[in-house]
Amino acid sequence: MEFEQFLQYLRGALNHLYDPDYLRRSPLAARFGVAERYDTPLAMQRILTDAIEEMRPDAQGITLPVEQQNYDVLLYRYIQQSSQTEVAHQLGVSDRQLRRIQAVALDMLATKLWKRYCNTVDIISEPYFQKLSDQKKTLDDFAWLKDAPVTSPADPIETVQKVLDLLQPLASHHHVNLLCQAPERLPHLAVQPVALRQVLLSLLGDLICVASGCELSISLSRSGMEIKITIGCLSPEAPNLVDLESQGIRDARQIAALMKGRLLVVPSNTEGVIQLFIPAVEQVKVLVIDDNQDIVELIRRFTEGTRFTIRGIHRAEAAMEATILEAPQIILLDVMIPEVDGWELLGKLRRNPQTAHIPVIICTILAQKELALALGAEDFIQKPVRREVLLQTLERAAEKLAKALQ
Repeated sequence: MEFEQFLQYLRGALNHLYDPDYLRRSPLAARFGVAERYDTPLAMQRILTDAIEEMRPDAQGITLPVEQQNYDVLLYRYIQQSSQTEVAHQLGVSDRQLRRIQAVALDMLATKLWKRYCNTVDIISEPYFQKLSDQKKTLDDFAWLKDAPVTSPADPIETVQKVLDLLQPLASHHHVNLLCQAPERLPHLAVQPVALRQVLLSLLGDLICVASGCELSISLSRSGMEIKITIGCLSPEAPNLVDLESQGIRDARQIAALMKGRLLVVPSNTEGVIQLFIPAVEQVKVLVIDDNQDIVELIRRFTEGTRFTIRGIHRAEAAMEATILEAPQIILLDVMIPEVDGWELLGKLRRNPQTAHIPVIICTILAQKELALALGAEDFIQKPVRREVLLQTLERAAEKLAKALQ
């Protein structure tokens, strides 16, 4: 009996765990040595349920989320005979994610039983099982990253810190000290936060397990239009990262590639360092011309964590000079400015060859959108400013400008 056939029979037996006739006819009964017994169905049930219970994580030890998840899906799906939809809802995952989790959990259970009851010459090799497992790994769940728009850019410092907090119990269990160094501020990342977290969890989770008693250093820095996350072991007893290749590192490398990032293992001294390069959000400079400083601060808060950086000008008479010096990509202009006619300023911006290409968004309490557009404004926002409207308007102007430059 080949392993794939064994896996197929196991799946059938679990799906019919409470069907005595099916269990009695199952080829696994002979493999388990219970085919000739009068209570074959009960013996089969006991063997399968006991094997699942053996996968229950140790309540006294460190439990990885994936271990608990594998046990839960086998418990709910087969022992409790819950439907796919019910199990997915209980675990808080999609149907597709559940199928992937269930396949991995079944592989683990099948391997346990195969090694116990099929210790003959056709016993499965570890590389073969690894290959089977790898085919059902994480990448299917992250394929959407390839073309998905980034609606909520990730804060690299906050994301790394949250991952380190999550991994702290595992690090304590392995006596690993986690050190993090980062500047006060870095650009946000043009990636989905959930994907970046998974890359870091896969990478650091594996490194912690092989670096017992060591210190792991995680540093963040800017490298051109990318953010570089460098991970290294500081202790003399640290493993050689250049030669290290684990499932977590393979997952991290492939998910990073889907995010248009890179994962490199770079020789450094004797141990080497791992460098993760993630694209930063291209910053769009917005010049806000408004005499009310509170409005400028409000717009700055509304755009925090986005690709828009705000520079405020409170004196309209300095607006032309500031526009030429700052070279913003977008201008947000209030026409109700003391001692200056905002409409006249709009005309000057449109006529000046150095500023004529910059889209101007009129932002005023006046309901004069038609006039603003007729005088050359790119768009119009009526005060009071709402965050959703502001961001949508800025995105439209930025996308139109990007297309014009292509």
